[in-house]
Amino acid sequence: MSQEKNAATGLPAKSVITFEETLHSLLNEALIAVKATGGSVMLMDEGKVWLRIYARLGPPRHERRKEPLFRVSIGSIAGYVASTGQPYLCPNVQNDTNFAPPKLSPLHFRSLLCVPILADGPVLGVINADHEEANFFTDKDKQRLCELAQNLSFAKAIKEQQRLERILNSLHSVDTSIAHMSPDGCLSEVLQHIAEQAVNLLTADVVTLYQYDQKRQLFLVEGTGPTWAGCLFAEWAMRTQIYADDVPWKIIEQGESRYFLDSEHDDFLIGKVPARDGLPERPRFAVREGIKSLAALVLRAGREIVGIMFVNYRSNHEFTEDEKRILETFGNYAAIAIKNTRLIEELKQVQNQRLAAESWAILGKAVANLAHRIYNTVGLVPVVVQDLQGLLAQLPMREEERKLIEGDLQRIERNTRFTLELANILLKPFTGGQKKRLSINKLLKKAVALSSLPDTIKLNIILSPNVHPVTTNPLLVDVFVELISNAIKAMPNGGRLEIGTHVESENQIVIWFSDTGVGIPAEQQDKVFQLFFTSHEASLGFGLWWVKTFIVQQGGTILLQSHARQGTTVKIRLPVPHVA
Repeated sequence: MSQEKNAATGLPAKSVITFEETLHSLLNEALIAVKATGGSVMLMDEGKVWLRIYARLGPPRHERRKEPLFRVSIGSIAGYVASTGQPYLCPNVQNDTNFAPPKLSPLHFRSLLCVPILADGPVLGVINADHEEANFFTDKDKQRLCELAQNLSFAKAIKEQQRLERILNSLHSVDTSIAHMSPDGCLSEVLQHIAEQAVNLLTADVVTLYQYDQKRQLFLVEGTGPTWAGCLFAEWAMRTQIYADDVPWKIIEQGESRYFLDSEHDDFLIGKVPARDGLPERPRFAVREGIKSLAALVLRAGREIVGIMFVNYRSNHEFTEDEKRILETFGNYAAIAIKNTRLIEELKQVQNQRLAAESWAILGKAVANLAHRIYNTVGLVPVVVQDLQGLLAQLPMREEERKLIEGDLQRIERNTRFTLELANILLKPFTGGQKKRLSINKLLKKAVALSSLPDTIKLNIILSPNVHPVTTNPLLVDVFVELISNAIKAMPNGGRLEIGTHVESENQIVIWFSDTGVGIPAEQQDKVFQLFFTSHEASLGFGLWWVKTFIVQQGGTILLQSHARQGTTVKIRLPVPHVA
């Protein structure tokens, strides 16, 4: 017959009732041995602060609202025995100042014998044996009860129950954190909680948790690194990018969880990480952190791989079947949290796209009407100004008066042309004709040709030949020209501009522009795409706003990364239609 499993943990079912039955059986054996009329088993909590009654036999007690707690100290007989580990024989409780009588029930005994439950380790609790007659127990009874209390069956049952309670409490804590995640909840906090609970429950040294996007075939650690808990010797070396020769990628390629019992002799884990990302050549994680044994768990949500969790030990560790089931449970919780968050994000993205499309249509009509009014109202002003300037030249007047009027007319014309230019800029994202299938690489080359790069700027173009054409508005070339122009302005004394493309997944490409310019202050980076925001007096504050508006309208995203005096990188991600 197969053994029943616990639904939450996948472990063999060990209920509290089974544990209490075991304790009652052992207690009954102990009480018979010393001919006691009653007694109890009291266990200490994990903090070694309180004793609680888990099993009781003998005359019925008065009904209590809750079980009494005894502090582990010399304030009571049970507390004294638990704190000192020494047995206590009380001939008559009525004459013993250390005895704490019950407040809500009559006293049914006079003699009391209390011994610690040791079993080759710290005190786990105490056994109380009592008798209705005074002076009943002898030193021989004390010795006999001590021998029974040191029975390994007691310690095994107690430790197993405490372990199971820790497992259930830990998993309940994780389950609660996932269940209470709001739609805007922070996934990183939940994964951090899972990693910390795994470290504590499994007594691991370090737990690292990597998110993986199977559709795009990349690890989501850019800029942040993995989630980790425990003690790291070289936190500075944690990776913010995972390469094909790194251990997480090798686990993904194999597609299954693995357990390494001796990492020092496994070529899979040892060796060195090449110098890259601004970091020198260094040993791999297992060598760098002194890891002897580890578990590498592939996190799956259905058939989809959503991450990897590493549970690391700095000492040799044998993974029992019991531990593997616990590890798999933690991994399942992490996979559920990741998948739920992605489903919520996908739903929000669909809703945002729908709202954006509706808003785009409304905004397009409003801007078109506004531009039409501006053209009709202001469009003739430059012509009228030119006519007035012609008449002004024919009128007899003093020269200083003529110059004054001429200056006013020039300001009128200049402000009018600015207004017309403003109308063109506002209308630009909503014009440009029908979408076409265009080569991104060709558009970038055209944008470079349209841009006037000074000789002081060195250009490096890295275009992937695998980038498929994209269905987009031809105005995309103007977006590229705008970004190149911004990069040139950021390098007034010269520098290096890198422009490139690569295929990120089968349905997405990346275009990037990276300069070595002055960079953007951290406090301004969240504002650069806002309408009218500018850090240059000569700028209108429309350029980057229009760039982002256009890219989002095309179904793409734009990300800016900048460091003061180190340069700026702008990454555009665009969807690619399926190509047979």
